[in-house]
Amino acid sequence: MKQTKEIVITGAGEVGSFAAQLLSENGHSVTVIDENADCLERLSQAVEAKMVLGSACHAHILSEAKVPSCDVMIAATSLDEINLLSGALGKQLGAKKVISRIHNRNYRTTGRFNYAKGLGIDHLIYPEELTARSICSHINDPGVMAIQSFARDQIELHQYRIDHKSKIANIPLKNIKLPEGLRIIKLRRDGQLILPDAKTEMLHNDIVTMIGPREKYAQIKGIFSHDKRKSKEVAIAGGSSTAEWVIAHLKNQNISIRLFEQNLDRAEELATNYDNITVLAADTLDVHTFESEHLERCSALLSLSDNQERNILIALQSKKLGVESTFAIIHNSTYLSALEEVGIDYCYSPRQEAAKELLRLMDDSPIRTVTTLGDGSFHVYEMTAQDGSAMGYKLEDVSFPRHAFIAAIQRSNMVFTPKATDCVFKDDILIIIGPEDIESTLMELYG
Repeated sequence: MKQTKEIVITGAGEVGSFAAQLLSENGHSVTVIDENADCLERLSQAVEAKMVLGSACHAHILSEAKVPSCDVMIAATSLDEINLLSGALGKQLGAKKVISRIHNRNYRTTGRFNYAKGLGIDHLIYPEELTARSICSHINDPGVMAIQSFARDQIELHQYRIDHKSKIANIPLKNIKLPEGLRIIKLRRDGQLILPDAKTEMLHNDIVTMIGPREKYAQIKGIFSHDKRKSKEVAIAGGSSTAEWVIAHLKNQNISIRLFEQNLDRAEELATNYDNITVLAADTLDVHTFESEHLERCSALLSLSDNQERNILIALQSKKLGVESTFAIIHNSTYLSALEEVGIDYCYSPRQEAAKELLRLMDDSPIRTVTTLGDGSFHVYEMTAQDGSAMGYKLEDVSFPRHAFIAAIQRSNMVFTPKATDCVFKDDILIIIGPEDIESTLMELYG
């Protein structure tokens, strides 16, 4: 049974309201702080939560909202600096855990200064970066069907469909050489689950689920689906914060990027900041611009402006005019499934990405199910090792649950794929793949 937490959210805007609704529905006690009485009133009609009127930068307002005794404080206003200041104040006042939502890439931890550590904030989350990372994974590996990240985003789970030109179709698994750390954990064939062994052959239309280090996937491009393209051209519509994160993630790759921004001043700013891309002050909704720039030749068009209606129109028009893959940022997450059905290949909601990350960061259980695979028969578990019976023993000497394995170990700031001769030590964070109902066995081994 999940423990009810006392949660304080600063900001009744889009992200704060969405978080309040989600957490309240999950049974937590929620308090929301905002300076705008109208925003609080609207939110109170939709969410069962306590509303506190005032500035989250004032200690007495935080105290009124019971921040000193809360389990989690989420700083989610629209201003990064307020989220950093209020987060620091909340931690000083006694909040057990503080999470601040940030837009600006300049606050990302660098060698010069760690803002989270320096201000005492437990976690900074970047919704736009989370979104950009998912987008870039699809661009880098066009055959991939689904992606999830674990262990500080250094371990990823991918799904692929094997097409009729695949290099590995009808070949036994033992004869397929995969990069170190990558592992095929299951197949889905005609609706049936298959747990592969060395003799298993992968057939056309099988859905393959893999897990391993994020950087290793670049080495298996094209083995599941045929892709003749040696380099890619990507067009980005809108010079938003998400667009900047995408540019950063695609840097140093064999990808040509053209960014279209209507606002001349913003276009000039982006052109100055990113000399590795082409920036044009133009509108991709203008058919003349589309045709003169031959955008139909692009492998992907990313509609990433802050206006979701424009993103929808641009993505739909681009698909109709011949773009291979279209991506759109949608701020209202209820539209996501519907828009994918009408022709947009990939739709993303930054607030939904942020909400998933919030739920992950809030869970303090020693072992928890991070996600389920396929029909739910397999799970991805995250576990913090404590004092179980297998602590300090080599993995090859541990009697692990059948069909389960440790996919990754996070030790301090290092994440690695373990070998049979590696051991698990106290406070290691384990990413475990296995069938359902093995929590008690895992707790005995490492809990």
